Amino acid sequence: MKKLFVLIVVVAAAFFWAKDFVQSGRLEKYLDKHPNPALNEHIEYFWGMALSMAGHNDSALYRLQRAATKYDVPAAADAMADYIKVLEDTGHREKMLEQADVFLDKYPNHDKADIIRRKIAYFRQG
Repeated sequence: MKKLFVLIVVVAAAFFWAKDFVQSGRLEKYLDKHPNPALNEHIEYFWGMALSMAGHNDSALYRLQRAATKYDVPAAADAMADYIKVLEDTGHREKMLEQADVFLDKYPNHDKADIIRRKIAYFRQG
């Protein structure tokens, strides 16, 4: 019983430390100070997706935009496509169309390019 209690206390302390680490901006400073594009981009991308799923759309847009533009790695295209989706979901139509054009200029043969093209056609028709 004591071991379970200690485990719960340790997990709770780690959770609160991690929450403070993120909210204080120290994680972002750490990522900027230790550039590893392949790893950092994935951290920012999944962080942005988690924020989007949690309904923190402004923070999600910031993280996904950072993942899409700060790092020049293949996964940046996925981050940009999801950034465009969050823009669409939150009603930022003009910004979404602008970023969709940028996406297609930069990644015309990406797997999600056809979906982006259809979104542009749909929103520009109406």
